[in-house]
Amino acid sequence: MDQKGIHLTNSIKETKDSYIIKRYIRFGKFDLNHYKLNQNVLLLKYPVSRGPVNKIKATKITNTLKALIIDILDTQKINEVLQKKLEPDEMDLFELVMMKSGLDTQLNYKRQKMTEDDYVNRFDLLRGLLLAGNNSKIMKDQLIEVIKILNSTEYNKKISDIDAKELIEILHDL
Repeated sequence: MDQKGIHLTNSIKETKDSYIIKRYIRFGKFDLNHYKLNQNVLLLKYPVSRGPVNKIKATKITNTLKALIIDILDTQKINEVLQKKLEPDEMDLFELVMMKSGLDTQLNYKRQKMTEDDYVNRFDLLRGLLLAGNNSKIMKDQLIEVIKILNSTEYNKKISDIDAKELIEILHDL
């Protein structure tokens, strides 16, 4: 009977280990659930305890961040073009993941600064989404943020004060 109990315990352990092997891949100091990543959920766990990483519990992410993480797994390099396409909150999340995982030093991580052209492209993209019928609050808030940035002196008032005020009022009324 002891042997059956031991056998049962071993088969449970093998099943748990095989589950972990199938679903997780090493990502710096942590294990990344690549099954959840394919569903646009970032789930990192500590390898030994299997506990979630502090401040990075299961988090819904965009296709852009998912593509960036997959690219890192494939190439062991940070794709700066994809990194620049991240939303500010996802840029913060990505930076947190890089720092906590230890990949910041291994991959020479540098936070990408958006250029004027990046902001103009972002403005065009968000404006196109708005014209296509997407009027979500998050998207409008992002567009307002980009308008304010392009209206700043840092970017030579790419959008004038009058145009910026008018555009922001229109977005608030939508």
